[in-house]
Amino acid sequence: ISIAILSLPPVSGQGENDRYAALNRLIREKGYHWIAGRTGVSELSPAEKKQLLGRIPPPPGTDSGIPVIEAPAGATFAPVFDWRARGETTVAKNQGGCGSCWAFAAVGQMESHIAIYEGRFEDLSEQQILSCNPYGAGCGGGWAEAAYAVFKDSGAVHENCMPYETRDDLPCAMDGCLIHGHISGYSSVSNNVTAIKQALLTGPVWTGIEIVDRFYDYVGGCFNWEDVVIGYHAVLIVGWDDTKCGGEGAWIIKNSWGRSWGLDGYGYVKYGANGIGSPTYRIDYALNPVYVHVDSPTRSIRTTPIRSTARRLFPTRSHLPVSWSSRSSTRRGSSCGRSSGNTARRDGIESSGTDGMTRGAASRRGYTSAGSKRAVSGIRGRSSISVRAPALLTP
Repeated sequence: ISIAILSLPPVSGQGENDRYAALNRLIREKGYHWIAGRTGVSELSPAEKKQLLGRIPPPPGTDSGIPVIEAPAGATFAPVFDWRARGETTVAKNQGGCGSCWAFAAVGQMESHIAIYEGRFEDLSEQQILSCNPYGAGCGGGWAEAAYAVFKDSGAVHENCMPYETRDDLPCAMDGCLIHGHISGYSSVSNNVTAIKQALLTGPVWTGIEIVDRFYDYVGGCFNWEDVVIGYHAVLIVGWDDTKCGGEGAWIIKNSWGRSWGLDGYGYVKYGANGIGSPTYRIDYALNPVYVHVDSPTRSIRTTPIRSTARRLFPTRSHLPVSWSSRSSTRRGSSCGRSSGNTARRDGIESSGTDGMTRGAASRRGYTSAGSKRAVSGIRGRSSISVRAPALLTP
């Protein structure tokens, strides 16, 4: 099979504006739907560009036996779904001159899951992944499971406890850091549009993409470009839009090349273009045990720890029971080391009863609607709390 290589002709002597004008004309001539321009990585040397591409295959057998996600037969989805619009993503970061894209994608995935399931926005440490993963993966390359091993066995720590240093030769220094989240496991996702959409309903997914040189010049639109593959990269898929790319559809991705790339660090890539979707992984977020203090009319009671799996979501924010937010935790730690008490101490929350839970778990996340107050007032005066099993999100 012969593939026509669509490369920008030499533009020696042209100014920068002329160079991008010529590239954008070529993009339109080829029938593509994206825009080129100067980014924070477009002017790097070829060696510096390649240094950003750190996705490598995992050791044989690393992901054998894990579940594989497929969409149910006949599944239908909304034409557009975007975790950014739901306020459950964090800002795009910059990996610098280290092939740590695989770690940044995993950390971004974890940050979004903490926001989705616990209403907290955390800046987690990529350095922890580089320095503490059990495989020795680092700036020379890594894979999703290397990060997931840290999240599952140790938990994720904050950036201010292990700051990112753009290097992988630093010792693991997570002892003494507060743990901000765990996963209970992860699943592989079949590389087809419906399966990836199905996996996205529980949170953003980690994925691979093959990089061509023009990808560094992306500033908007729906990317698709056939050319020589110069390396393998990892990004986070945070949603989809079936209307992009002339109606052929695109994944919404979060990159780790700073906010000057793409649309504030995010972008659109056509379904199936440039190898996107191979591989793709979904994580199962493990909620921290939560101790809820309830002021009854005559006495104060304390429930037993509540532990729930994080595989589903509440269909609307008004259905979120206060017990699902670790912001409503009292100053009491858990026996498994995932300290809801630490979360409470960090956020400065006391055992102030239902009013305090309204402020902590609702107001700080924008839950000022009557729905969140009903969730609180509905448990006042009871001697036990029944946590409803949430329904799978339907966008």
